Amino acid sequence: MPKNPKPRIFTAPPVWGQLPASDAISARDGLRLRQTEDVLFLAQLLARAAGSEFIRETRDADGRWCYAPHDGSDAEGLPGFVKPAGIRRKLKQGFWRLRTMIGKRKISDTALSIDGRKIRDCARWAPGEPWNLGETLRWPFRKEADALMDSLHELPLMSDPSLNELAPGASVENGKIICPLDGIVSPIAGTIRTSPESWQMLCGREWRVILCPHCLGDFHQHITVMN
Repeated sequence: MPKNPKPRIFTAPPVWGQLPASDAISARDGLRLRQTEDVLFLAQLLARAAGSEFIRETRDADGRWCYAPHDGSDAEGLPGFVKPAGIRRKLKQGFWRLRTMIGKRKISDTALSIDGRKIRDCARWAPGEPWNLGETLRWPFRKEADALMDSLHELPLMSDPSLNELAPGASVENGKIICPLDGIVSPIAGTIRTSPESWQMLCGREWRVILCPHCLGDFHQHITVMN
């Protein structure tokens, strides 16, 4: 029988409803760039590093990992320096992972619905999907290509006009959330459910995902049902 999950199975997400301070040099979860889930900090750091070849990693007196843009090519191959391209790749593999998997049809044996719309059952894609879904987005994707993912290095993050209404460090109103690409949005929800066979084997899972309605950025996933 399905049952409610035990508490604390998943770590709480970063603060999606609050802008990092304009002079923030550390992720709000205290982790290094490779491990952090503070996507808004990563996006803000990329925006500040526009035109810089590297981002320098240091530790302050309290042991916090700190980051700042570094101009020049003298850091090539040296430890403690990160290329902005590596952060964009982390965003693709993390924040936009579900979008990428849907666009490349790399989901199998899993049922998926988004905002009440059936995209796939465990055996097959719904008729016309996921391309019909892709066409409805502000940042569409098609069977041939995903222009957003292909041109992410050219797009300015944390620059949506809606963010001009929000002071650094301020929080958005209840029910809103901050997307690094689309600014302040009202998120939509989706459901991911494992195959019927997994439920018969007593290892079935169902997740609720919180998504940006314009780019399908994945703010958070949490398990809702398991057996």
